[in-house]
Amino acid sequence: MNPERKIRIFDTRPEGFEETAAVAAAHVVSDGKLLLLEGAEGKGKAGFFAPPAGKMEVGETPLETLERELFEETGIRLVNGVCPRLLFTLYISKRDIDYLYHCFEVPFLKPPSITLSPEHRSYRWETPEASAHLPLIEGGKVILERYLRCSPAFSPREIG
Repeated sequence: MNPERKIRIFDTRPEGFEETAAVAAAHVVSDGKLLLLEGAEGKGKAGFFAPPAGKMEVGETPLETLERELFEETGIRLVNGVCPRLLFTLYISKRDIDYLYHCFEVPFLKPPSITLSPEHRSYRWETPEASAHLPLIEGGKVILERYLRCSPAFSPREIG
């Protein structure tokens, strides 16, 4: 791994952590599968998969960011009966940026219809085990493993 691209992920705020941004991520789950988006060409995440996520804007709460990003990236609107759960917050240091990663689980009884934004070229519904074998964004496998340990939708388990 290129040392310039090294990412460090912490469960608690590490000493010297200087938050410059925050992200909210939507781990959308339905029928035992997770929604993953593939980044489009010309984007920094081209060819890599990740859950819908994005940076918080000034004045937004993590939940507001989640709702906005989920709609912008997938066309999914959170309606009555869909209750996102904040599962955990991670502290991530990547190159010259420290940011918070708010991980939400968004359960659906049946898979919602998806309308992709131009920043993505495809989407997939995958089991956690299959997800681990996809090309995930930097730090994606660590985040996926942490999610599976905390998720009410999946019995706590490890992926290999």
